[in-house]
Amino acid sequence: MQSINEKFVSGRNQPYLLGFLYRNFYRLVGIITDYISTESPISHKYLNHGALIELI
Repeated sequence: MQSINEKFVSGRNQPYLLGFLYRNFYRLVGIITDYISTESPISHKYLNHGALIELI
C-alpha cells in the first residue's frame, strides 16, 4: 500500500501540480508588482498601521 505522499506526488499528478504552482506563482508576482508600483493608490493609501492586510 502506498503512503499518501507517494500517491499525491505520483507521475500522473505532476502536470496538475506544476500547473497549479505556476498559476499561483504568476498571480503572486502580479499582486506584488501591482503593490510595488508607484501608480497604485492602494499601496500608499493603506500603507500605515497594517491596514493593507485587512483588505487582503
